[in-house]
Amino acid sequence: MRCALAAAALFGFALPCTADPDKAVQLCNEAAAAFAANDFETAERKFSEAIKEDSREPDVAVLYGNRGMARGKLGRNVPALEDLGRALDVLRRLRISDPEASRDWMMFRCMILTQLSRWQEALDGIEEVLKLCPGDTEALRVRAWAHANLGRVDESLKDLKAQMVSDPYVAGFLVDVQFLQGDFEGVLATCEEGVRRDAYVDQMMRYRVMAECELGRLDDALKHVRVLQDRAYTPEIPFAQYYLLSTPGYFKYNFAESTRLLNELEARTDLILALQFHGRLLFLAEHFVECRDLLSTHAPRSDFLCLFWLGAAQWKLEQFVEARATLTDARRLNPYITAWAKRFPGLDAFLAPIDETITAEKGGDTGRRLRYELATHLLSVAEIETLVRRYEFARAAGEYGKLLPSLVSPVRKKEVETRLAEVKGMAAALDKLVLAINAKKVKLNVKVAGQDLALVKSDNRAFEFTFSKGSGKFPWAYLDPLDFFRFANPQATTPEEHFALGVLLWDVGEAKAAQQNIENASKGAANLKGTIDNLVARKRGVAAPKGGFVLYKGTYVTPEEKTNLEKGLVRYQGKWATPADKEKLAKGLIQVGGKWVDGEEAKLLAAGYRKYKDQWMGAEEYEALRSKWDTANEVETEHFKIRTNAGEGFSKDLAALAEVAYGELKTFYDGREPKLGKEKMTLFAFRAYEDYRRYCVEKKAEEHLNAAGFASSDSNVVVGWNKTGSLWQLLQTMTHEAAHLFYFRICSPSSIPSWHAEGMATYFEGFKGAGASWKFNYISESRLAFAREAMLDKKQISLAELMAADALKLINSDASKANLFYSECWALNYFLSQTDNAAYRDGYKAFRKAVETGKPEALSKFIPDQEKLEKDWTVFITSQ
Repeated sequence: MRCALAAAALFGFALPCTADPDKAVQLCNEAAAAFAANDFETAERKFSEAIKEDSREPDVAVLYGNRGMARGKLGRNVPALEDLGRALDVLRRLRISDPEASRDWMMFRCMILTQLSRWQEALDGIEEVLKLCPGDTEALRVRAWAHANLGRVDESLKDLKAQMVSDPYVAGFLVDVQFLQGDFEGVLATCEEGVRRDAYVDQMMRYRVMAECELGRLDDALKHVRVLQDRAYTPEIPFAQYYLLSTPGYFKYNFAESTRLLNELEARTDLILALQFHGRLLFLAEHFVECRDLLSTHAPRSDFLCLFWLGAAQWKLEQFVEARATLTDARRLNPYITAWAKRFPGLDAFLAPIDETITAEKGGDTGRRLRYELATHLLSVAEIETLVRRYEFARAAGEYGKLLPSLVSPVRKKEVETRLAEVKGMAAALDKLVLAINAKKVKLNVKVAGQDLALVKSDNRAFEFTFSKGSGKFPWAYLDPLDFFRFANPQATTPEEHFALGVLLWDVGEAKAAQQNIENASKGAANLKGTIDNLVARKRGVAAPKGGFVLYKGTYVTPEEKTNLEKGLVRYQGKWATPADKEKLAKGLIQVGGKWVDGEEAKLLAAGYRKYKDQWMGAEEYEALRSKWDTANEVETEHFKIRTNAGEGFSKDLAALAEVAYGELKTFYDGREPKLGKEKMTLFAFRAYEDYRRYCVEKKAEEHLNAAGFASSDSNVVVGWNKTGSLWQLLQTMTHEAAHLFYFRICSPSSIPSWHAEGMATYFEGFKGAGASWKFNYISESRLAFAREAMLDKKQISLAELMAADALKLINSDASKANLFYSECWALNYFLSQTDNAAYRDGYKAFRKAVETGKPEALSKFIPDQEKLEKDWTVFITSQ
């Protein structure tokens, strides 16, 4: 429900026993009166003045708690959570029982968390409220709503329907859940009841419009829009109007106008509805590429409808691996996803194995640990997989071995077990290569960075070589994957080792050579058949057919695909076509009434066709072409030159984001800007590790081979690669590295501590889409999850250790600790930048100013009480 805070009852304000009773009582009375009059700015100011008068515990808890609620009403969520966390921390530490105040502060905090889509944390808080106040009506409502948004839809529906009997305001939550369920008739019935009982009437009317649109009753939807328009203006009106306007079949349907209106709506509201509506518009209009590009970088992974439209678009584009990952996340959030999928023929069948997978996962722990795992798993695995790409297989196997027992999801466990077996096979093959080199059984030559090298000695991390000018030593990571395979495969002795090396080839995009090697490995090893089918299914994102995949000209295909291929047909834009028809399609022709005619450019673009050097081609061919670094997309903005092979849509997103980031960086550094003359900062965003590897080798940047990217003080070029497979996180990598470069150009980097450098860079990973532009909130969700979980479990890196650590050394020595280090760096910088504690803020600013000059300084000089800082920082982060 979107307006629960506005419907909450006013809270009574308890007055503290203060050192200056008259002034404090006066300020509190004035604050309470302002709050009652909805003048939250004045209420916040008066509570702040009262805190200055008396900051003694426990009295100050009341002031913090009530100020937190005023700040929440103003939408200042970060300081609101900080205040509420402070107030509750005082009561817990001093073991003070104040059920009424605790309940109100805890409840308010939970409502803020729901606005931030932090459902598990909200649910944990609600359970605490219910322990304190069993049967609390508002808490029961929000608990059911949280259950729905965590994928427990049936549980939520049962609770909400029972509560609806005595609590009409449950309607605002119930329609949300019924809409997720795809029960549009149920939505209409609940809306009728809600209107009759005068509960959230405007919201009920908006849901009426949405339900009628989904049922295809557009005339009825229009009637409801007109009724809503006759009421006093509320934000529900444009949402209802735009939903109808963007529905194909509506007599005023206008794609271009709907796109413009939704972009404007996204820019001026934080509500996820606008993005949901936009994704729906693009998908239903068959603008699948635009739908994918928008939602892959703008949509949170915590919203079902955004994920559904994204996954459906990926499925339509036959990007089955990506679609399976996206729709798996969507299914976690909604067991009724099939009700949405069945409207699009074939999508429900694609979802069937996903449903089985998630049903198995739900048999495990679905609480805090699983939510943490889902939030952080991508980053954890990415760190380990980078070791695989560097051929550090033994170390990668060790990291997977440490990760495995910590996993609670049976699905994740199975994935890691499978991958661990593959990586162990790679490690065994490398060991045999090392033995062969050291025993002088093989003579191996390779060209690296333009030099012909002869390998003479090695271990599992590096090889020694001679060349025309002497000798040297390089990490194995300097080798191109095909060269590494050329060396290792002949030394492998078991089918499992050959299979593993084939998997490695497939990982780096050499699918044809990989499948040939895997097929060779399977000869005489019948036990590999099932393993191969599972691998091909994983790599292609489709379920293995009955009887398994079959080989056709060196490629694993389904029996149906083999039949079509044997007929001479080829796959193009999601359909089978003759080579001649494909050639016509590539020229921009379309078939009308059996005849080939020139296609309208707008329609071709909408269908995913793209023109490159005057030739039309399908989305798959176009993206394959532009995915090569020598034909990468290039964009120039006011302050940046951008080059990327991660996609055309991504290049536009990065260009827009980089300019917004520039403005935010300028503000953060008090208006200072880099002095570059005619030169611009350059961003290279690589799609794959192989492109990044080549760049590192060319620049002799061996120490950065394990990183997601880097910036150097002696270059105006920063680079990053898609380490996690998430375009959203690649955007974060690029703003992170751009922040480093910005600093290098306005400050002296000679003495900046590692924690401070990474803290400021990760600060600029916190942003979200705002229509065609972006907004920064400085909250890096994945960093927050790592830091908060470690602090809750009391396993965080201590403040003293954090200050002494080095990011690059950790990246190259301890992947899991590196993730936590970066997360705590973000958390500390975020706290010191956002806290309303003036002493901390001013001390941090003075520290920053000192370090910017190149002078080595410790934070403790400017904030002497480090023990208190660590305690306050921990309370702040665990309250977020």
